[in-house]
Amino acid sequence: MNARARSSDCKPGVYAAAAQEIQNMNGAFINDKMKVVPVKANFDEEVRKRLWRMHEELTAR
Repeated sequence: MNARARSSDCKPGVYAAAAQEIQNMNGAFINDKMKVVPVKANFDEEVRKRLWRMHEELTAR
C-alpha cells in the first residue's frame, strides 16, 4: 500500500477548509471537481437520531 498522497488527493479537503462560499454548509462532501455533493442520509431525521445515539454510546466509554 502506498501511503503517499498525490496533491490532487488533497484538493477537496483544502477547498472544503478554505472556500468562503461553503463556510456555513454542513452535511455534504466535496468531490474531486470541487463540487458540493449533499448526502441524502443527512436529510432523514430517523437516521440522524440513530447516528447521534450511537455517537453518544460510543463516546461515553
